[in-house]
Amino acid sequence: MRTFLTMLGVIIGVTTVALLTTVSSGATKAILDSLGKESRLVTLLTQNPSNPFTLTTLDSLASGIRAQETTGEFVYSAVAKNDLAVERASKLVDLSVNVGGRDMSFRMRVGSTVRAVDSNFVSVRNVEVEGKFAELDGECTIDREFVDAFLDGKQNSEVVGQTVFIGGKIESYEYTFSSPVRADIDEFYASLVAMYRMYGIMTMDETLDPAKVTESAGIFSLNDTVDPVLYYNPESLEVEVRKNLDAKEYDFSDDYQIHIVEHFVGGDTYTIVGVLVENDSSFMGTSGINSSGTSGSSIGGGTIAALAEYSKTTQGNVYVPLVESNIPLFGTDADLSEVPLNGAYFLFENEEEIDASVVNMGMMLMSMGYTLFGDCYVIPMNTVTQIMGMTMDILTILLTVIATISLIVGGIGIMNIMLVAVSERTREIGIRKAIGAKRSSILLQFLIEALVVSLIGGLVGLFISFVGSLVVGSVMGIALPMPLWVIAMSLGFCLAIGVIFGMYPAVKASRLQPIDALHRD
Repeated sequence: MRTFLTMLGVIIGVTTVALLTTVSSGATKAILDSLGKESRLVTLLTQNPSNPFTLTTLDSLASGIRAQETTGEFVYSAVAKNDLAVERASKLVDLSVNVGGRDMSFRMRVGSTVRAVDSNFVSVRNVEVEGKFAELDGECTIDREFVDAFLDGKQNSEVVGQTVFIGGKIESYEYTFSSPVRADIDEFYASLVAMYRMYGIMTMDETLDPAKVTESAGIFSLNDTVDPVLYYNPESLEVEVRKNLDAKEYDFSDDYQIHIVEHFVGGDTYTIVGVLVENDSSFMGTSGINSSGTSGSSIGGGTIAALAEYSKTTQGNVYVPLVESNIPLFGTDADLSEVPLNGAYFLFENEEEIDASVVNMGMMLMSMGYTLFGDCYVIPMNTVTQIMGMTMDILTILLTVIATISLIVGGIGIMNIMLVAVSERTREIGIRKAIGAKRSSILLQFLIEALVVSLIGGLVGLFISFVGSLVVGSVMGIALPMPLWVIAMSLGFCLAIGVIFGMYPAVKASRLQPIDALHRD
C-alpha cells in the first residue's frame, strides 16, 4: 500500500503531463490544419463608411498588384456584407440591461448576416456545399449555423428548396382594438398615448379620429397604424398595452381584443439552393453581436437598434450573388460597381509571393487615399498561421513545465519511500555484504526498485491520459492522438525521476558497513 501511494504521485504527474501536452498538441494541429488550408489567402477588410471600398477600387487595386513584376498569379473575390434581419424566419430573444441602476428588459429580433459574393468566392474560399452555391437571382446559400438557429436544425437535404425572406424592414405596426363597449375605444387610445409618452418613444395626437372607429353587430373596432416602435415587436407591444390597460381605473370589458401585425417594406423571398458543409470561419464570416441599425438609444455604452431597422444579433450566414438585383439589400441605390464592400479575398498561387504582394497592396491602398488600420486592414493568413503556431507552441511548453512540477513531487515521494526501505532493510544489506555482495550490487538493487516504481507509475499514467484524451477529443469534436514524443517524454521523465530520486537512497544503502548493519535492530 505504501509503494502504491508513492506510485500514485508519479501516476498523477505523468497523467497531467501527457494529457495536457496531448490536448495542447492536438488542438494546435487542428487549428493550424484549419488555417493551413488558407495559407495562400490574403484578406482585405474595410470598415470606414465615409471612405467606402467598392468594386471599382478593388479592380484598380488588383490591376496595380498584377503590374508588379514580383507578384505571382492570384484570384480575388469581393464581399459585401450587411447584418440584415431575416425577418420572417427570425426569432425573438430576451435582453436584459441595466440603465442607471434600473434593470430593463427588452425583446429583440435575431437575424443573420447576409453576404453578397461574386462568382469567384467558392474557389477562393474553397467552401464545400451540399446542393449548389447561389448564382442566380432569387437564390441563396446558407450555413449550418443558420439552419440550427432558424430552421430547427434540419438535415441539409430537407432545407434545400425552402424559402427565406431576406432584408426589408418593418414600416409600420397595424393594430386593431375591438370591444362591445364604445367607451373602451377612447380609453384604449388614451392608454396608448400615455404609454408612448411615458417611454418618450413617440408623440401621438390625443384626439381620436372618429372615422377610424367602426361598428358591426354591436362590436366597435379601432383600426390604426403606428410608426416602428423602439424596443418592441408585435408580441411585446401588445403585452405592454395590456399592462397599461390593466393599470387603468376604468373597468374594461372582459372580451376586448387587441390584434397587432407588422408591415414590411423592401426585402424579398429567396430560395435556398445549397448549404455549406462547414461554417465559414473567415474574418468576414463570423457572426455575433453587431453594431448595425440606424436608430436606437445609448445603453450601457452600446446602441440597441430599433427592431424596425436591422438586427443587432446575428446567427449564421446567408450568401447571395453580388448582382444588381441584390443591391437593395444593402440600403443603397448605387450602381453595382459603387456598392460599398465589406472586403475581399485574394488567393495567391504561391505562398512565397504573399509578403511582397501585401507590401505592394498596402502602398497602393495608401496611394488611393485609404488609411491602413483605419479605413482598412490587410491580413495575410500565412502570418496569422505562424503567429498562431508560435503562440500554441509557447502554451504547450508552459503547460508541460507546469505539469512537470507534479512529477517532481512524485519523485520526492519515491525518494522518501526508498529511504524508509533502506532503513527497514539494514540487516538484509549487512547480511548480503557479509557474504560478499559488492557496493555496486546493493546500489543497483535499490536503484532498480526506484526505477520500477517510477516506470510502473508512468505506464499507468500514460494509459489514463490516453483514455482521457479520447474523452476530451470527443467532447471537443477533434482528434487528439497521443504523439510518440509525448510517450517518450513521459517515460523519459519517469526514468529521470527514478534515477535522480532513487540514487541517494541507493548510494546510502551501498555505503553501509556490514558490522554496523548487522548490529542494527
